Amino acid sequence: MRTKELASAYSFSRNCALPTIESPKIHSGACVLLFAAHELDGREDEEARRLLYIGMTRAREELCVSYHRESQLMKELEAILAAVSSRTR
Repeated sequence: MRTKELASAYSFSRNCALPTIESPKIHSGACVLLFAAHELDGREDEEARRLLYIGMTRAREELCVSYHRESQLMKELEAILAAVSSRTR
């Protein structure tokens, strides 16, 4: 099943939706889950960062980013999060 078809099939209610990051009508939510973020590495660097930023900034309270393969973009994100975490302790 394609991503857009999957998103349409699993839009359960006003409280739960599965849009793609590229969706022009992506709305913010209390909790945002970004699945397979490692796949952004297949895009141009600027485009990958833009899409990750868009997805991450839609979370109002909680953000979860999942990936399961080596990814330069995810390594950079981990380093940034570690630096921020060490400053807040």
